[in-house]
Amino acid sequence: MRPLRSPASFHRDTEDPVAHSLVFPIYQTSSFLMPEGEHYRYGREWNPTVEELARKMDMLEGTPSSTCFSSGMGAITSLLLSHLRPGSRLLIHRDMFSRTYRFAREFLASFGVSVSVAEPGSEEFIRMVRSEKPDMALLESVTNPVLRVMDIPRIAEACREVGARFIVDSTLATPVNQKPFGMGADAVIHSASKFLSGHNDVIAGTLSGREEIVRRADDMRRNLGSTLDPPNRPSW
Repeated sequence: MRPLRSPASFHRDTEDPVAHSLVFPIYQTSSFLMPEGEHYRYGREWNPTVEELARKMDMLEGTPSSTCFSSGMGAITSLLLSHLRPGSRLLIHRDMFSRTYRFAREFLASFGVSVSVAEPGSEEFIRMVRSEKPDMALLESVTNPVLRVMDIPRIAEACREVGARFIVDSTLATPVNQKPFGMGADAVIHSASKFLSGHNDVIAGTLSGREEIVRRADDMRRNLGSTLDPPNRPSW
């Protein structure tokens, strides 16, 4: 996970503090010299190449902290497992990516998480935020696959009213079309396998947002092992 840093402090596309190369290098190593390499420790924990990708995601999303995963579902599952416990309440919607829906309805529900499902549309989602008062609300906008555009600012306002963490999967929109963090979301998820990569040759996921949310999900990533491999194309 990238340490907290103001997006306004970014002054260039690439930062290579060692050789100052224009293209950031691929660090193909599983281990790092100690104690000098304590920040990275081990390839499953963190890697300079992946760290640079996280920095670029902060630039794109205007967020204080980002981390990366081996897939979009790695980002979603790590986030949910790190913030929800038996008895927690999660709100999702019916017209979302099928694997996200199944993970919530089948696995998390069996784990003791109360999962509520809103019918399609912003109005219904806002109504259920206020009636169900979830601990976390997970939204896709634009939705996958029916391309429904949700009213992120209004939903964010409703989540603040009930104290719910508001997470937006912005995979199909990309930061070019919307920046949910600036619209009130607490964190933003991407499956980089889609438009963020754009070439059908990447499997990766990212999470950007509030430092506390990203830190806990990143710690879960290290435990689960859903780590992005730096020699592969996604982080390079």
